[in-house]
Amino acid sequence: MKKIQLAVVVFAVTLLAACGKDDPQPTVAERLVAKWNLNSVVNTDFTVSPPVVSSQNLTNTTLEFKNNGKLYISFAGNVDSSTYTVL
Repeated sequence: MKKIQLAVVVFAVTLLAACGKDDPQPTVAERLVAKWNLNSVVNTDFTVSPPVVSSQNLTNTTLEFKNNGKLYISFAGNVDSSTYTVL
């Protein structure tokens, strides 16, 4: 009888130890906060037929999203700032 009780206790402890609280997943806003390197921009103009596709190389361009809602843009050696909101 004691072996059965011991087995039940060991099983219960193992079961409770295996059930941990999952770490919360970061929100979109939390994942966005970082310094991003922009490589290129591709634009498709659908106002003409056939559509015209153009691209622009933007190496050395960075977008830095801060957690206070500020965005810092570095383009061709110039730095500008703006605000952003995640909808």
